[in-house]
Amino acid sequence: MAYLNARTDTHTKSDPVIPLKGSLQYYDSVTAVIPDVHDHYRLFESPGLGHCLGGPGAQPATAFDALRAWVENGTAPDTLPVTFADKNGTMNSRFLCPYPQKVRYNGQGDTADETSYSCKV
Repeated sequence: MAYLNARTDTHTKSDPVIPLKGSLQYYDSVTAVIPDVHDHYRLFESPGLGHCLGGPGAQPATAFDALRAWVENGTAPDTLPVTFADKNGTMNSRFLCPYPQKVRYNGQGDTADETSYSCKV
C-alpha cells in the first residue's frame, strides 16, 4: 500500500466550497483501513475560518512549517497554534487539535489563557 509519509490537512468548519463533513468522512474511512493513520496523516479543524482565509475563525499560519518538521525531522504535530480576535477585538492564542480531538476548556483558569485548554475527544 502506498501513501504519503506525512500529511496534515487543515479544514475550515465554515468553508462554503468544501464541506467539512466530506473531509471527516474521508478521514474516518482512511482510519478504518489504516488503523495507524495518525502516524502519517492528521486533520485539523479550524472553527469559523472561511475557505483558506477570512471569517471570524483562527488562521493556522504554521501548518506548512509543521508539515515540513514532520517530513524532515519526524516530529508529528500534536497541535497547531492559532491566533484570533474575539468578539471584543481582543487577540487570543489557542491551538487546533488533530481530529477527532477538539480543544476543550479544562474547567478552571483564565479562559483567555491557552494553558486552560487541552485536546480531548
